[in-house]
Amino acid sequence: MFRLKCAFQVYDWGKVGVNSEVYKLLSQTQELDNLKPYAELWMGTHVSGPSFMMDSPSISLDSYISRNPHCLG
Repeated sequence: MFRLKCAFQVYDWGKVGVNSEVYKLLSQTQELDNLKPYAELWMGTHVSGPSFMMDSPSISLDSYISRNPHCLG
């Protein structure tokens, strides 16, 4: 299992700062603006918000899977 740095989306309909579960999860590993409305947490390989390996921030999850297809089971 790998720790990921995931993308997030800020939309008007999100919950602001500490009222957002997305904020609560992300703020454990990164600094965030607690005045923004955090709406979505994206974990995966979507080109608009890819996840990156926490231990190797320059390696995207997509790249890792491409190089290590056996990790999918």
